[in-house]
Amino acid sequence: MEEAGILDGDTAIIQQQNMVRNGEIAVVMLDDAVTIKTFYLESTRVKLQPENAKYSPIYCSRDVRILGRLAHILRSYR
Repeated sequence: MEEAGILDGDTAIIQQQNMVRNGEIAVVMLDDAVTIKTFYLESTRVKLQPENAKYSPIYCSRDVRILGRLAHILRSYR
């Protein structure tokens, strides 16, 4: 999620909820995996957009399981 300002080593604070708005960074369960992506609800599907140009979007059914949304990022400087 480099292009969203989330860097390797950051700690993501997630607000637990089962709904998010378009453009929010969401934690979503897909099959047995959990991912954090920018969420977009389209007319017939959900688009999960990585905020890293190296990766392609994930498209899935509208029945995804949303676990929460990104609330804060903690970063330590050492």
